[in-house]
Amino acid sequence: MFIAVGLWAYIEKNRFHHTEVESIYDVIFDVSIVIIVVGCIVFLVAFTGCVGALRENICLLKFVSGFCFFWMLTQALFTQDAKKKKKKKKKNGKNIKVLWIFF
Repeated sequence: MFIAVGLWAYIEKNRFHHTEVESIYDVIFDVSIVIIVVGCIVFLVAFTGCVGALRENICLLKFVSGFCFFWMLTQALFTQDAKKKKKKKKKNGKNIKVLWIFF
C-alpha cells in the first residue's frame, strides 16, 4: 500500500510541476520517494518473515528478528532523545516565566 501511494504521489507531483533531480537532497526531502522506500523495506521484511516461517528457515527468521530488534532499539533511542529535549524546553520555559514574573 505504501508503494502504491508513494508512486501515485510521485506521478501526480511530476504531472503538474516537473523538476530534475540535481542533488541527493532532492531525493531525501521528497516525501513520495521516502514513502516508496519505506514501503519497499516493509515489503521485504514481511516477505522474508513469511517465507522464513513457511520454510522454517532459521536464517530468514533471525534476519526478521534482528531487524525488529534494531527497529525497537532505534525507536527507544529516539524516544529518550525526544524526552530529554522536551524536559530541556520545559526547563527553559520555566526560567523565562520566572524572569518575566520577577520584572
